[in-house]
Amino acid sequence: MAAAVDGDPLARNQDHIRRLRAEQEAADDPAAGPTLAFHDYEMIPVAPGEFLMGSPESERQRGLDEGQHPVRLTRGFALGVTEVPIELFEAVMGRLPDDRRRTNRPIVGVSWYRAVDFCNRLSALDGLTPAYRIEEGVVTWDPAADGYRLPTEAEWEYAARAGEGTLYAGSDKLEKVACHGENSGFYCPLGSYKANAWGFVDMSGNVWEWCWDGDGDYGEGEEVDPVRIVTTRFRIARGGSFRHKKAPTFRVANCETSDAGSRHVDLGLRIARTLVSGAEAESETESETESETETESETESETD
Repeated sequence: MAAAVDGDPLARNQDHIRRLRAEQEAADDPAAGPTLAFHDYEMIPVAPGEFLMGSPESERQRGLDEGQHPVRLTRGFALGVTEVPIELFEAVMGRLPDDRRRTNRPIVGVSWYRAVDFCNRLSALDGLTPAYRIEEGVVTWDPAADGYRLPTEAEWEYAARAGEGTLYAGSDKLEKVACHGENSGFYCPLGSYKANAWGFVDMSGNVWEWCWDGDGDYGEGEEVDPVRIVTTRFRIARGGSFRHKKAPTFRVANCETSDAGSRHVDLGLRIARTLVSGAEAESETESETESETETESETESETD
């Protein structure tokens, strides 16, 4: 199991959330605007570490793009215990939750562009440094920023594996850990199934989750803090969803790609944060993407 990263960054975040709640209670003014007294989105700190990413050749029904290789992550990060819930997403993006909508379910129908915008807005509300700069359709990520962001694909798989060798996130038996097409047919309440060894839930099943990376091949040999090619409009999604019935879809090593502007009915997000520990800031990683106005005009669609 990953050891906790230097506790100071996480403690600062927890103290900040408590301070927001205290200020809201003291103000007791519902008309004061969006303060985040409701913001109890839980995150788990993950220490830097090494793991084997991808799948062994012996894994049944593996994809051709899952070449197993060692990966080393040098930055500690925090990752959401669950996918982002509907009510948090809509409150941050300026829309009040609809009483007719189900609560404690993951937000779906979110494009990659909308997901990074949500991350920046939530960061601003929490007084954190936004992780992304968005200018005329170009999205730039500053890895040193402490704001919310999408996990890299390597971070996602590292957390999903949680030091275990299981086929799915938390078990070799799909029915123990995943909301899928055979046991539901619709997205489930968050955390309905068994967590993995590090406490993350729904990393296999429920809804697909956007990652930062674009579509590209894994590198050869050991990779350090890898990010797949980012000069593409096609982005990585992980985890599988309630619409799928075939077990291989939910394997930890499995990945799919989707147009960054697509808003599939089973596609959501789980957010991360870099745990800044005072180390020297790293250089920015830039990603040029198609403009939101071009991609968001595409019609809503469903995944296969």
